[in-house]
Amino acid sequence: MSDKVSVSVNILESGSDKVIKKSLKKLKQDDNLSKIRKVLSCDDKLLFLKNGSPVDIEDEKKFSLKEILTIDARKNNSIYLKKQIFWDVLNENHKLDHGRIISNVGTKSANNRAFILEGFKELKEIDKRGKGTIEIRSNEEFIKNKNLLFNIDISINNLIKLGLSRETAQEKILRDGNNLSYNYTEVVKASLKLNRDDLKPTDEIIKAINGAIKSKDIKKFIDDYGLFIPTEITMGGRFYTNETLTSTKKSNNNTKTTGVNAGLNANVMSLSFQNKTTNGISKDKSTFHKVNNTIILGGNCDGDVFNEKKWTESLKDYRNWECIEFNTPISIFQLIPGDLRKKVYKFIGKKILYTGTLDCKYHSNQAGIYRKFELLKSDNIPENILNIIQNEEADCDFFATAVDINQDSKN
Repeated sequence: MSDKVSVSVNILESGSDKVIKKSLKKLKQDDNLSKIRKVLSCDDKLLFLKNGSPVDIEDEKKFSLKEILTIDARKNNSIYLKKQIFWDVLNENHKLDHGRIISNVGTKSANNRAFILEGFKELKEIDKRGKGTIEIRSNEEFIKNKNLLFNIDISINNLIKLGLSRETAQEKILRDGNNLSYNYTEVVKASLKLNRDDLKPTDEIIKAINGAIKSKDIKKFIDDYGLFIPTEITMGGRFYTNETLTSTKKSNNNTKTTGVNAGLNANVMSLSFQNKTTNGISKDKSTFHKVNNTIILGGNCDGDVFNEKKWTESLKDYRNWECIEFNTPISIFQLIPGDLRKKVYKFIGKKILYTGTLDCKYHSNQAGIYRKFELLKSDNIPENILNIIQNEEADCDFFATAVDINQDSKN
């Protein structure tokens, strides 16, 4: 007599109790869960549930199938497995709780851990493939693409806020009259959103900030802990081909296409260039590498010849994922206690956010009577500046000079 029983195998969606897959299997009640996993051909992202709680993979030999069976009124047997994404492993592999800075050779994460990541606001598994062409026409665009920051304001001031030195920001990477272009193919496997409330500052970063204020050495702090943390991360793999430098300077009415390195600063080279580790900021594991003429980010490709099919197949394993895009960066100083944040801002000092001239009509018919002026969006002040002004914690100061342009006036 067989001791096998019919069991309804239910797979639940990650983060919910929704059944996304159901099948009927003949299973042995006395087999441990490790054997059942092999029978079901489950990968390690599916965990058995016992009374609604996941059973750790290393403990599966301690539990038999009958210990997790649920039996309904009709005597039907069921088991439940829940899809898990190991965000803690992703965090450990990719240093998502470390501060970062940007540079002309790619984003870098600090060696020192800045925060304790307690969870994610959103973590979605995706299996999406896309292709396209990227054209780079300026230093800012080059730095943005090199640092995987595709959807941010690429003004020089914003790049400096994210850690780019002013000297590097002003350095000519892409020579005048040259455009860099390349084709890319990407496989997106997951998108992550971090909630700032889940990022708790470590005791070490609090001590380091107080030390930086006391020693008046903010540069060492930035080297050790970085400047920002991206709160939206896309993971998967991407590769680039047909890297081409086009000169827009015309000769005999023809546009010239030249070697990539000929039009780039020799210290930067092309997209695949890597720099050595400096100070406390380290190269990430998620760096570009080159096989023949294909520049690759993420995935696993053994050998000297790039095989797109094998590379794509390797991305089914989350351990081969890399960060392929960063968005919504937030200053690490926004994640520390308010009283300490005020000390930091006071130490760093104030800077001019915006200067401009506003024309207005003003009539005064009575001495001592004055009008109030309000800064409005219609005054051509950038929206991001208005948002800062409206933030009470920013403690902005305003300096204004009124000039009468009436030629007959003595004011």
